Amino acid sequence: MAELQSGYTDVELLDILDKADNSLQRGEVASDSDKFGGFTPQQFRESITGQITVTPPSGNIAVLVNQIGYDVGRSKRATIPNAPNGTVFFVINSGTNISEFFGVVQDGIADFSSLNPSVKTNYYIRCLGVESFEFTISKNLMQLASVMPALDFMDQSRQDSWETGSNTGYGWRDGHQFSFELNSMVLQYMANPAYYDSITNSIHNVDKTEYPSLQTQMPGEPNLVWLIKFGAMRYYDWGKNRNVRLHMLIKGQLAYFLYIYPAISEWVDESFYKDVRDFTIGAWGVSDCSRQWHWVSGSNHNLFALQTLFGGLKGSQPPAHSIIASWIRVYRRLGSF
Repeated sequence: MAELQSGYTDVELLDILDKADNSLQRGEVASDSDKFGGFTPQQFRESITGQITVTPPSGNIAVLVNQIGYDVGRSKRATIPNAPNGTVFFVINSGTNISEFFGVVQDGIADFSSLNPSVKTNYYIRCLGVESFEFTISKNLMQLASVMPALDFMDQSRQDSWETGSNTGYGWRDGHQFSFELNSMVLQYMANPAYYDSITNSIHNVDKTEYPSLQTQMPGEPNLVWLIKFGAMRYYDWGKNRNVRLHMLIKGQLAYFLYIYPAISEWVDESFYKDVRDFTIGAWGVSDCSRQWHWVSGSNHNLFALQTLFGGLKGSQPPAHSIIASWIRVYRRLGSF
């Protein structure tokens, strides 16, 4: 058994001992073992009462956490380099300054995955007198912390008429045929439609967008749906009205718009959907391309043809890229959905 380390106040050691004794009295030795970093309460008691070994740290101690925080019910780990195995760490409620969890460091990792508060709570970790930055544990925290920055990026980096010098990609600045914007946004929306439906009517410079039909968001129109429409409009406009022969990966992106249409039809004009559908079907077998970056010489952009060229590790032409897009296109062509 790895032994616990010294360097703690009497209050901290008594706290550990008290929790271990309470677990033993309740007869919950097995079920409580994860509260003690993999030790049983009996092992903790033995370590505290007579087996503590003074093992100095191998260097400076730092307690490194995810500063945003952690999701309830998911893995929660901190990194504590140079802390010897068996060193106790405490997870402390920032509001009360009371320890709600403790365990031991193993191979530089402090695992507190079983700490799952019922309400959003802020904590910090203390180990060998060193404290971490404050962090939060809450339900769906990662989603709530990341969605708006991701949406804002896609909104404000779009290649549009209001942004000088923005004509550097297909639909978004510094984008190209293998940026997979529509694919990503469609899958993002499908992952949690109800949540994205709650983020509405706040597209940046919507009244200045290049396309008149998009210059007003419909009442209650989700921002993500508007961005999906913008991408589809851009690729359709370039292919239909500006004589751009689209890269096969861009044609594949349009297939994702066709796929998501039933779920967002409330905010998509049916005539526009049909225009995109008919254009995509017609362009599927076109073999050449007039706009691309990091091109692969000799490529055949006919998506009915066997694709034999790989674009390298940068991803400009990934293997099997057309499988899902072709499946979607076939179903749309047959009118199955």
